[in-house]
Amino acid sequence: METVSSSSRKAKIKGISTVIKSCAKFYHSESVEVQGEPDVFNVISSYYKACSFDDYYSEDILSNISNCNALKLVKNIIALLSKPWKVEKERILPENFYKQIVCKKANSFLSDADEDLIKYYYSQLAHIMKAGKMIKHFKGEIILDLPSDSDIDIYLALLKAFWNLVEWEDIFPSNVDMAKSLYNDRNIFKDMLLKETIVDVQSISNRFSDLTGISNLADISNKNNKSFTPDKIFASFLDFYLLKWLEHFNLVKYQNGLSNDRVSFEVSGFASEIFEIISYK
Repeated sequence: METVSSSSRKAKIKGISTVIKSCAKFYHSESVEVQGEPDVFNVISSYYKACSFDDYYSEDILSNISNCNALKLVKNIIALLSKPWKVEKERILPENFYKQIVCKKANSFLSDADEDLIKYYYSQLAHIMKAGKMIKHFKGEIILDLPSDSDIDIYLALLKAFWNLVEWEDIFPSNVDMAKSLYNDRNIFKDMLLKETIVDVQSISNRFSDLTGISNLADISNKNNKSFTPDKIFASFLDFYLLKWLEHFNLVKYQNGLSNDRVSFEVSGFASEIFEIISYK
């Protein structure tokens, strides 16, 4: 495939409003079929499929999408759901499913995680997939319903479900009020994030908290430990939950070996283009 330069991509994608206008014209043509409700996301997805979505991205961006941890996790779920599984009460996936999947050698890409953390990632992912209607329960069985077999289609559907559909208190459960507040102000955080190249977690956490007051929701019940300040508690929450999943989607990448001892990350170059698409429900 010929590599597409950044300037070429920008020339092709002149803002989301231009894309939506093209999609609208495309949607109303006689030759198009859009499955489900004709919301903006479905129309855009159908439009991109028809005009070869890959042409809008360089090989580097396509590789980043195809090799992200989120897709690797999903593919492990897909493989294990290839055999029938019965629904367990009040569970998206059965307990035995998690016992089997955490033992897979296919989890080697999560080299810094123990079995409990790997299981937790799959549990979070199950909530995300259910919210995106990729996992369904029907007549006591678990049904897998993916948008297509394309990595890009699955990636976009999964990221849309994560960013717009799943309830963050279900996947960020250690502080329900903080999770709800972070979800409600997620686009403020996104706009801050996309202005950065490399930033440390505490810095962006503090600036976001200054705008939203979210650190006031921190649980500081452990008053014997003075290191548990509201700002540090929120930074830890942000790091462990939201930024970790943005890393799973290859939208940020943690940096090692920087001169200071703060945890820093780099924002991926394609993040703004991806967020333009999935931010429209």
